[in-house]
Amino acid sequence: MRDKSQPLPFFDALQNRNGARYPNRPTKEVNPGNKPTGPYTGRCSRCGSDSLWDDNLVYGCNNCGAVYSN
Repeated sequence: MRDKSQPLPFFDALQNRNGARYPNRPTKEVNPGNKPTGPYTGRCSRCGSDSLWDDNLVYGCNNCGAVYSN
């Protein structure tokens, strides 16, 4: 079983492309209170942002572009 705190591997290639559409704001800006991150916290485990999207199969971060399985 896959650890849900790690992004799905086929989306990792999209993270480093030039011209990514994600804001990629620094962690200090998106999580200034250093709140817990990871599964079931409402925050991205990669960057700490609380700006997440979801659908019935996966969810992801609008800041860094990480995609996780439900």
